[in-house]
Amino acid sequence: MAAVILTSRERGTDPMARTLAEKLRYLLETVKSERGDSFTNAEVAAGTGLSPSYIGYLIRGERDNPTLQNAEALAKFFGVPVVYFTADDDAAERIDQQLERLRSMLKLKRAMQRADVEQLATRMLNLSSNGVEAIAHLVELLIDKERDTTRDAITDEVGRNPRR
Repeated sequence: MAAVILTSRERGTDPMARTLAEKLRYLLETVKSERGDSFTNAEVAAGTGLSPSYIGYLIRGERDNPTLQNAEALAKFFGVPVVYFTADDDAAERIDQQLERLRSMLKLKRAMQRADVEQLATRMLNLSSNGVEAIAHLVELLIDKERDTTRDAITDEVGRNPRR
């Protein structure tokens, strides 16, 4: 099932309500380093020429009106057009959707780098839509079971599993 990304209007929220701090926090959650981690304030600062404390002020909303030069540096660092910070939120919304698609593509790329996942995906090409749906359902069941097993193992280790 493909992810559906709703616009602010479809979610029933005011598209102009997002602050600079919210946009920066969204970028920090969405745009990852080459390691796959979120960037730290120090890394953003080093990549933009701004100070780590100023980055922190912007993220917390304690400063909300960067100069055009600072907005351009942030935009370049995160790989978004400067309009993301300066124009109406409809443009930022479209950029957010593009970032979500890119994040999904990166997750798929990482998954496909596993030989076993690639083999499974290739074999699934021969299935009908119903077959693919059934496999997706089984995968969700397995994920839930593994999550439960891990949680039970941690609980057993601590000695608080009420089932025993």
